[in-house]
Amino acid sequence: PPNLYIVGDATPGQWNNPVLVPSQQFTQVDAYSFNIIAYLSVGGSYLFLPVNGDWSHKYGGTSATGGTLLADNAVPGSNPPGPATSGLYQITVNFQTNQYTVTPLGLYIVGDATPGAWNNPVPVPSQQFTNAGNGHYKLTLAMPGGGTFLFLPVNGSWDHKFGGTSATGG
Repeated sequence: PPNLYIVGDATPGQWNNPVLVPSQQFTQVDAYSFNIIAYLSVGGSYLFLPVNGDWSHKYGGTSATGGTLLADNAVPGSNPPGPATSGLYQITVNFQTNQYTVTPLGLYIVGDATPGAWNNPVPVPSQQFTNAGNGHYKLTLAMPGGGTFLFLPVNGSWDHKFGGTSATGG
């Protein structure tokens, strides 16, 4: 499909369809693959939609960590279950291999306001956040004034990064 979306009670948007865009829309990686970093919660499930707002075609699976991609008549009933631990996950769906993967992500800080500067991968555990649960991460770190920083969900990768415009949060 040209697009892919995630919906379900393991996602922040629950089963509301159409889904929240862009937070529940996958990024197309190549002609066959889609990728998203999404918050998933324990106890729910989800599925993948090629058309936002339309239940006609859907994709799913049976494993919280990935496996064979199931389509239409096998879904629902084979909605992937939410993870064992709530948090950020990278989900990759590949229509050529007919597989999906769900990988837990951490949270790391990089930048000249950190002891490791802009070196990526960052030093672990000194610049790795601790998962405090319910989508919250914590880290105690001495930060010199005047520097900048970014948050990385994958240590050693610049593919996805998060930041802000305020030194005090936002």
